[in-house]
Amino acid sequence: MQEDEYWIALLSSELNYNSYTFNYENRNKFDLKSKLFYLINVEIQLHKILQPNKPFTVVSADLEWFGPSISHEIIHIFLEFCGISQIWLDFFDRFLKQPIYYKPNENICQRQRGVPISHSLSCLFAELLLFGLHLYIYQNTDIFIYRLHDDMWFFNS
Repeated sequence: MQEDEYWIALLSSELNYNSYTFNYENRNKFDLKSKLFYLINVEIQLHKILQPNKPFTVVSADLEWFGPSISHEIIHIFLEFCGISQIWLDFFDRFLKQPIYYKPNENICQRQRGVPISHSLSCLFAELLLFGLHLYIYQNTDIFIYRLHDDMWFFNS
């Protein structure tokens, strides 16, 4: 269930897929969330039977404003770690530090953090960072993170 329905659920299963929407077309989001709650309930019930004296923790997080809060420096470090060439790093840096105009007669500001909303590169940066977070947590704790768009859950005893 983890691998088939939650692990990298946003990626298309087709080659040459050209949609900018998330890949939930063939999945009902509420059905996935119901399955997740059912799985958590089963884990809680099993835990109560197998380890009644140990605590069981469920963590839920909503990353509603994740994109506007992403640090440009962290994006740059992560892209370097992934082996992105310097020419692309420079391009991404220029993309991230776009000038911002508030009013016609005011000074032009430069974006210091965050990514533009609803842009393909913004989705790429957010997904790369969240993937890195998931991978780091899984490799160091063996805890699987369930994520549906910007909602995350994980549980463990």
